[in-house]
Amino acid sequence: MTDMNPLASAVIPPDLQQQAHDWLLRLQGAPVTQADADAFRRWRPLDPRHARAVALARALWNALGPALQAGPAAAPTPTAAASLPLPAPAAH
Repeated sequence: MTDMNPLASAVIPPDLQQQAHDWLLRLQGAPVTQADADAFRRWRPLDPRHARAVALARALWNALGPALQAGPAAAPTPTAAASLPLPAPAAH
Protein backbone atom coordinates (compact mmCIF):
# COMPACT_ATOMS: atom_id res chain seq x y z
CA MET A 1 0.00 0.00 0.00
CA THR A 2 1.40 3.43 -0.91
CA ASP A 3 1.18 6.52 1.24
CA MET A 4 -1.03 9.08 -0.48
CA ASN A 5 -0.01 11.91 1.86
CA PRO A 6 2.38 14.20 -0.09
CA LEU A 7 3.68 15.68 3.16
CA ALA A 8 4.77 12.30 4.42
CA SER A 9 7.01 11.71 1.41
CA ALA A 10 8.53 15.20 1.48
CA VAL A 11 12.10 15.26 2.65
CA ILE A 12 12.61 18.40 4.70
CA PRO A 13 16.15 19.07 5.94
CA PRO A 14 16.45 19.62 9.70
CA ASP A 15 17.46 23.27 9.25
CA LEU A 16 14.26 24.01 7.31
CA GLN A 17 12.20 22.12 9.88
CA GLN A 18 13.76 24.28 12.58
CA GLN A 19 13.06 27.46 10.62
CA ALA A 20 9.41 26.48 10.23
CA HIS A 21 9.08 25.75 13.95
CA ASP A 22 10.81 29.05 14.73
CA TRP A 23 8.34 30.90 12.50
CA LEU A 24 5.36 29.25 14.18
CA LEU A 25 6.73 30.11 17.61
CA ARG A 26 7.40 33.69 16.53
CA LEU A 27 3.98 34.11 14.94
CA GLN A 28 2.01 32.57 17.79
CA GLY A 29 3.49 35.05 20.27
CA ALA A 30 1.78 38.27 21.14
CA PRO A 31 1.85 40.73 19.61
CA VAL A 32 2.61 39.68 16.05
CA THR A 33 3.71 42.72 14.13
CA GLN A 34 2.89 43.44 10.52
CA ALA A 35 6.64 43.23 9.86
CA ASP A 36 6.68 39.67 11.28
CA ALA A 37 3.77 38.61 9.08
CA ASP A 38 5.32 40.25 6.02
CA ALA A 39 8.69 38.58 6.67
CA PHE A 40 6.96 35.19 6.96
CA ARG A 41 5.08 35.78 3.71
CA ARG A 42 8.40 36.59 2.00
CA TRP A 43 10.17 33.55 3.51
CA ARG A 44 7.56 30.96 2.50
CA PRO A 45 7.87 31.21 -1.30
CA LEU A 46 11.67 31.31 -1.28
CA ASP A 47 11.77 27.51 -1.37
CA PRO A 48 8.88 25.10 -2.03
CA ARG A 49 10.02 23.07 0.98
CA HIS A 50 9.23 26.00 3.28
CA ALA A 51 5.49 25.56 2.84
CA ARG A 52 5.80 21.80 3.42
CA ALA A 53 7.93 22.40 6.52
CA VAL A 54 5.32 24.80 7.93
CA ALA A 55 2.53 22.34 7.17
CA LEU A 56 4.44 19.56 8.94
CA ALA A 57 5.17 21.84 11.90
CA ARG A 58 1.48 22.81 12.11
CA ALA A 59 0.48 19.15 11.98
CA LEU A 60 2.87 18.37 14.81
CA TRP A 61 1.58 21.29 16.89
CA ASN A 62 -2.01 20.21 16.24
CA ALA A 63 -1.22 16.61 17.18
CA LEU A 64 0.55 17.66 20.37
CA GLY A 65 -1.96 20.35 21.31
CA PRO A 66 -4.37 18.19 23.31
CA ALA A 67 -1.55 16.53 25.22
CA LEU A 68 0.13 19.84 26.01
CA GLN A 69 -3.12 21.44 27.13
CA ALA A 70 -3.88 18.50 29.43
CA GLY A 71 -0.59 19.01 31.27
CA PRO A 72 0.03 21.23 34.31
CA ALA A 73 1.09 24.21 32.17
CA ALA A 74 -0.94 24.53 28.99
CA ALA A 75 1.16 25.51 26.00
CA PRO A 76 -0.11 28.12 23.56
CA THR A 77 -1.30 26.97 20.16
CA PRO A 78 -0.06 28.56 16.94
CA THR A 79 -3.27 30.45 16.20
CA ALA A 80 -1.67 33.46 14.52
CA ALA A 81 0.48 31.29 12.28
CA ALA A 82 -2.47 29.05 11.47
CA SER A 83 -4.39 32.03 10.11
CA LEU A 84 -1.72 32.83 7.51
CA PRO A 85 -2.49 31.01 4.26
CA LEU A 86 -0.02 28.55 2.80
CA PRO A 87 0.92 29.05 -0.85
CA ALA A 88 -0.41 26.65 -3.43
CA PRO A 89 1.89 23.68 -4.06
CA ALA A 90 4.36 24.27 -6.86
CA ALA A 91 3.75 22.32 -10.05
CA HIS A 92 6.58 19.97 -10.97
